Amino acid sequence: MPTRVFSCGSNACGQLSLTHTDDAHTFSETQWSMPPPRDAKLIKIACGGNHTLALFDDGDLWGCGSGSKGQLGESGSRTAFKRIEWAVDGIEAMDLYRVVDVGCTWESSFVVLRHSGNDGDGGTNEDDILLSMGSNDFGILGRDPMRSQPDKPYGRVDLTQVAYTAKTLTRGRRPPIKIRQLHTGVNHIILILSLYTPEDQNHTDEEIIVGWGAARHGQLGVPPSSKSQTLLSQPTIIRVQPPDTKPGPVRVQTMALGNQHSVILVEDGTVQSFGSNRKSQLMQTPSTNPSSHIRDVACTWNGTYIHAQSPPEPEDWSRWSIEGCGSNTHCQLATPDTSVTSRIVEFPFSQSSRRLVKVVCGSEHILALFESVQEAGAEGETEVWGWGWNEHGNLGLGHTKDVSEPVCIWPQRDSKGQDVEKGRVVGVWAGCGTSWIAVESNQESLPSSLA
Repeated sequence: MPTRVFSCGSNACGQLSLTHTDDAHTFSETQWSMPPPRDAKLIKIACGGNHTLALFDDGDLWGCGSGSKGQLGESGSRTAFKRIEWAVDGIEAMDLYRVVDVGCTWESSFVVLRHSGNDGDGGTNEDDILLSMGSNDFGILGRDPMRSQPDKPYGRVDLTQVAYTAKTLTRGRRPPIKIRQLHTGVNHIILILSLYTPEDQNHTDEEIIVGWGAARHGQLGVPPSSKSQTLLSQPTIIRVQPPDTKPGPVRVQTMALGNQHSVILVEDGTVQSFGSNRKSQLMQTPSTNPSSHIRDVACTWNGTYIHAQSPPEPEDWSRWSIEGCGSNTHCQLATPDTSVTSRIVEFPFSQSSRRLVKVVCGSEHILALFESVQEAGAEGETEVWGWGWNEHGNLGLGHTKDVSEPVCIWPQRDSKGQDVEKGRVVGVWAGCGTSWIAVESNQESLPSSLA
């Protein structure tokens, strides 16, 4: 079933891929310079300040919006999605690599390339490759911002030094690097790397956390002090220890990055956060039921949000919660009371009626994807609810007032309450004043005329 993508919100540089540069206060279908393959699955939308990347499961990468700093490679600025192509110096047999992950900071982009031989369990000894492109503010491209820049708008980030530092050589050489996770904030980036040796009979791997970019507030794990570094321009190992246990390695389930803070969800279910706490955005111990299982974390620029499930058994989806902390200047905590710095979000429906699928955060607004609860084996109807900052119409409600409580923003309905668009929501993302929804639908896309 083909996927259609809808967007709304800030659009000054065409980052919504609507073929124009006017803000969109309601969801509109995105446009493409040429149709993506009908059987390709959209797996990620990544948003910068004024540019957007779209990644499909076949490795095709598309971009739109501002390319003024090279953040779209050699494609330049576009008001509709265009496929990004390149040839990287020093990488032989480029056709054997495909894109498996992407991320954006304010004016920069990051692309993870994986050798086709690494897709299986055996794998090859080829490293995953991280490309960076765009502005090098705060050394975010992984190289000294004071040094001369390469001729091409993209370059390869050197991860080999942290790999040598992290693990001793095996049989005279280091193990290959696998980029397991890529997470980006406004001006800093954190990777979860896995160092795996195929010849190791125990099939063990070492996981390390590395980051670089803006560092003044401790968002890269170095506590802020009078001697704090403003930035780290080279990948640097971040040391994280489990709380209340003996020192040892941490295995990360996932992470989320805000503007000046970072949050880690450890596989044991604990949450660790570091960086600026000026807006009370650092959440160490959620106030949810102690037996709750934390499924995911997400960050706005100045807030942290926890998706918890109680009990943790997947068969019972009726006891979920979203807890947020941090700034509430624009109703990000789903209340008009600006003095509130932490609360569990309340919804106008019974928990038992819907399953919480995903929570995502934009710069200062939040989206939650739900599925109605049906009999075992039956698919429920999907809805997207949102709240928070709405200056650019990024909640798709047709106005620009902040939204102080969760409201259903998808499916869009006409004056008679009928759904305008039919289909099942299969993806939801949020960016800098933008919102994105992917829908599987048999309905054909509207014809477009691309400039």
